[in-house]
Amino acid sequence: MKKTIKILIIVLLLILIISGSAFAYLYFFTDLFKSNKQIYLKYISQSKDFIYDQLKDDDLEVYKKKLKGTPYENNGKISVVYNSNNSNKSQEEQYIENTNITISGKTDKANKISNQNIKINFPQNQTTDIDLIAQDDTYGFRINNILKSYIAIENNNLQEWAKVLGVDEEYIKLIPNKIDNTFLDSIISEEELNQLIEKYSKLIINNLNDDMFSKTNQDNTTIYSLKINETQLINIVKETLKSVKDDESIWQVVKRIYTCIPDITEEEINTQIDKIKNE
Repeated sequence: MKKTIKILIIVLLLILIISGSAFAYLYFFTDLFKSNKQIYLKYISQSKDFIYDQLKDDDLEVYKKKLKGTPYENNGKISVVYNSNNSNKSQEEQYIENTNITISGKTDKANKISNQNIKINFPQNQTTDIDLIAQDDTYGFRINNILKSYIAIENNNLQEWAKVLGVDEEYIKLIPNKIDNTFLDSIISEEELNQLIEKYSKLIINNLNDDMFSKTNQDNTTIYSLKINETQLINIVKETLKSVKDDESIWQVVKRIYTCIPDITEEEINTQIDKIKNE
């Protein structure tokens, strides 16, 4: 594939040289005549392709296979920082910035065992500490300092469990008896997913105006920015939802999800889909 791309680039360059199309070269291979919007989307696309290439890396695939048979530990932290021109941050912003989530745990996929600890760290040393455990098809959690024991559920007969909890009959039918790990693969193909991504990416891009994009220079670096205010964002969401409402390919995927529910009729599925559309 890489060899083919190199050959195509060489051929294109030869055509440009022979035809003397300097302008075409400047337009297609440089940013000289592109708008801020075009350049921004170009680099976003390159970033997406770079990330995809990294995920498809052979060494990473070997590593992922290794994780399936080798126990490992994980550690992570999630926090929020407001990058604002206003030096006086609101109390809410300060509170959120001083709050973080830490995650640590051990996983042994070969033996189907996982233990995770999640800490939500609030200001003034206040912490919510949650332990999660998974073994085979049993999943449980415990909120430390509140629960002494784990609350656990087996991934089986989930509808019966919902009845014990007093869930309405209308919603019990929507719960599968068992959640299958291959659920997503069974309801949407890679081709369908890519078509939806392409369609809605174009829809969103077409709703972005040129004046939303800007170019600045900082520390000898050119920065391309996209700024959307609340009204513009709401309009984009509205346009997207309008398209979704009439997009039969999406509703076919939703229909497949409902089809996985035992004892649900075609009429009930259509009724549920109509409800979602109206909402």
